[in-house]
Amino acid sequence: MPSGFSGAGPLWTAPGPGPSGGYTTSVRRMVGYRRYSGITAATELARLYRSMPSFKLMEKTRDGARVAKRYHAPLTPCQRVQAHPAVAHETKVALAVRFGTLDPVMLLHDIRQAQARLTALADATPSAEASVGAKADVEQFLEV
Repeated sequence: MPSGFSGAGPLWTAPGPGPSGGYTTSVRRMVGYRRYSGITAATELARLYRSMPSFKLMEKTRDGARVAKRYHAPLTPCQRVQAHPAVAHETKVALAVRFGTLDPVMLLHDIRQAQARLTALADATPSAEASVGAKADVEQFLEV
């Protein structure tokens, strides 16, 4: 049988280290593998994701069936705002001043508290009220 049909070619290998693998790993390291649901969990996850650096796609090229993607270096949301040309200089200065007042120890403390709240949400047993209020959670989330 030709090796192209064996099913053991490069298409079947696990993805190597890269932007998506690294990002997924860092997210899992931060929030774990538990299942979260509800508006409260979505709010806590948004608080955690707000400070995480992320990769942005720079270019995507196709060579037949192979797609190669190149990414910019990971930046925090603050760094992205400061680098964007459409943001006013006064806004960038105000953001830099606020960034200078941040305390890394307090930020870590806030992250740990959010992780603890997420763990408590995931470990809580679902109640009958939770399943009835799921539609209200979605509507409330969409309003924000």
